[in-house]
Amino acid sequence: TNVFLNGRFNTQAILKTTVQGASLEVPLGADENIRIKRTISPSERKEGFLGSSDVTDYQIAIDVGNYKNKDITIRVIDQIPKTNNEQIEITELSSSHSFAQEPDADGILYWELDVPSQQTTTITLKYTISRPKNWVLWGN
Repeated sequence: TNVFLNGRFNTQAILKTTVQGASLEVPLGADENIRIKRTISPSERKEGFLGSSDVTDYQIAIDVGNYKNKDITIRVIDQIPKTNNEQIEITELSSSHSFAQEPDADGILYWELDVPSQQTTTITLKYTISRPKNWVLWGN
């Protein structure tokens, strides 16, 4: 399907077939009047006997700007890291807004936000990653 907005071509998408009465997701493309900015601020520290563990505290700020002339409700999806390594711990998860979905097995979580017209709402997400001293979490 070709999707037009205000008489101008916006995007192209494939619509799946569905039975009568079922819901259908229709991608309409990006809305230029909604802007999202994600900023990550890590902070390193040492813990344990003689600094035997490296700890990184992460603070993520997600700014959701609504530049429309009406209020919106939006779902913001994010993901926290996950690990299968018993020597790496991810703890102290907190958020400035209540989760609509707590992190699942893949670390995916989301919020449902009401953002007033011409305003920006900021979600602050925090978590901590602990690991043995001098371990590198991700390579180059």
